[in-house]
Amino acid sequence: IPAGEAMRAIRMTSGIIGRYAGACALAGACFASVHCLMENTRHKKDILNGVAAGCAAGAFIGLHERRLKTGAAACASLAAMSATVDFFDGRMRPELKPERYFPYRTIKSNDDE
Repeated sequence: IPAGEAMRAIRMTSGIIGRYAGACALAGACFASVHCLMENTRHKKDILNGVAAGCAAGAFIGLHERRLKTGAAACASLAAMSATVDFFDGRMRPELKPERYFPYRTIKSNDDE
């Protein structure tokens, strides 16, 4: 492979990688922004915040790709994934206490007494 062609291929590949990396970063920012906005607006920490944020991030991906079907599929899949994570993370079960996640005890120093 001539040197000129290799550099051209590397530039094209890095451009494609950069485009998708930027889109993923913006989709993540969209998810975080909508999640925080929903939580602050509704004054609740529940599964609906993550579902709305996942759907918004999926819609952003569809807009980025300029495909309605991709946006609808990404909306549904990211919303379902967020709901699954929220459910199994214990957000839906307030009876879980932090002691379950941090079973160690703190050691009191002489300064605390």
